[in-house]
Amino acid sequence: YEIASCLVGSEMCIRDRDSAVLLTMLVDIIGQRRDVEIISGCIDEGIDGYRSPSLELARELADSLGIRFETLSYEEIGYDRMDNVVKKMDIIGENNPDAKGMMPCSYCGVFRRQGINSLAEKVGADIMALGHNLDDMAQSIIMNFQKGNIERSVRLAPHTDDPIEGLAPRVVPLRWIPEQEIHAHAIFSNLPIHHGDCPHAPGAMRQLSRRIIADMETITPGSRHGLLHSLDQIRKLHKEVNPTKSEIKNCEKCGEITSRKICQACTMKRWLEENYGLSDINLVDHSGLNDQSTISSNSMVKILLDNKMQTQVKPILKKIPYRQKRGQAIFDGETQRKSGNCIAGRRERTQHFQIF
Repeated sequence: YEIASCLVGSEMCIRDRDSAVLLTMLVDIIGQRRDVEIISGCIDEGIDGYRSPSLELARELADSLGIRFETLSYEEIGYDRMDNVVKKMDIIGENNPDAKGMMPCSYCGVFRRQGINSLAEKVGADIMALGHNLDDMAQSIIMNFQKGNIERSVRLAPHTDDPIEGLAPRVVPLRWIPEQEIHAHAIFSNLPIHHGDCPHAPGAMRQLSRRIIADMETITPGSRHGLLHSLDQIRKLHKEVNPTKSEIKNCEKCGEITSRKICQACTMKRWLEENYGLSDINLVDHSGLNDQSTISSNSMVKILLDNKMQTQVKPILKKIPYRQKRGQAIFDGETQRKSGNCIAGRRERTQHFQIF
């Protein structure tokens, strides 16, 4: 007999408990079959303080179940860490109209999908089992409907009835299970799960859709199931109207499957690799301290840039008064300025310099 490999992971930013519950259930149901190998997979996006503890707990769970654990980072597949991507987003948006207004999740979602494909190829997976729950599916549906993107909706997993050539088909066993029930099961089973939230998620469209779905479910119980049923009906009608499959292309840059000449991942990668602004910065010290200065010019530039990347730097106002020859400061006093043979008397105010 041949051994079928099943990779358990996620291609969207879902909570770890979903994948943890899915993994334990698959191990309980088919883990003893000799013709199936279950592999736990996780993508490392490069988010400090968030992904590292999650990876450790995922590895701990896989070890406790006797399951092979594999991970793949964005850097290993040629992308930048998400923390670095976020720092570059403002300048990318200013120089690329298509990137203007994009949130971190826009980049992360694209890179994560490529990552899970690469991980499936790395382990030779025949099936990808994703931990998306009912709330995740309803949110994705409403997001695509908001954009009028029916094509993207019908391409949502599962792909068991209409697999995409060249990709391991995705299955979503938990797609009919509400998020609250999965959370309750994870707590009851004492699963090792990370409870932190992604620091880059606030403001993302999915966060807004999460609130909309929660409100809809409160007002009309069953709304989440109704959205998913609607999508399944739309998928059937779409297939009847379009009996031939859409043409699947390979990206001219990376070879990944895409619907365009250059995939979105490669487009975003190009944005990140482009150089903007000045190629070099120098700061000259006019303080008069010279070697006695406690910080070098280059260090000052580095500090300002690093802080600018992390948060909006508040303007620094510093009063620099004119001084007499003996060093005494002149505040709103009379000064003389010689120009050739002319002596011009005028009132000079304290100068203000602003650093951003």
